[in-house]
Amino acid sequence: MSLPVIVAVDEHPDVLHRVRSQLAERYASRYRIECACGCEDGGRLLERLAAEDARVALVLSGRPAEVTRAEPLIDQARKLHPLAKRALLVSLNAWLDRQRAEAIRRAMALGRADHFVPEPGPPPDEVFHEAIASFL
Repeated sequence: MSLPVIVAVDEHPDVLHRVRSQLAERYASRYRIECACGCEDGGRLLERLAAEDARVALVLSGRPAEVTRAEPLIDQARKLHPLAKRALLVSLNAWLDRQRAEAIRRAMALGRADHFVPEPGPPPDEVFHEAIASFL
């Protein structure tokens, strides 16, 4: 039986690298880690995983402040992998920008995202891992 999948998508390669590193270090023995740079690549990844009939446990979607680009990926994850938890990957300063904070709250209130996860800082980022563990 294949491992369940954790998917991470972010448009910023440095953020995606930190996420991938933190996830691989802690969860790679029990989960398959799949990452994509950008919503377009993320959408193709979600479609490929659905075609494989993969068990997606968690989808992390970055840059929720850019609502028009983040929400379709979250919606696609919900349609293709309805049992997967969906979380917005946000920077800590997102809460300082009223528009970004409202977009995050709206996505959660509308059921597009189950919650948010802070972007990981230097390893080991226990706040990041506590959030991930709560979903898994």
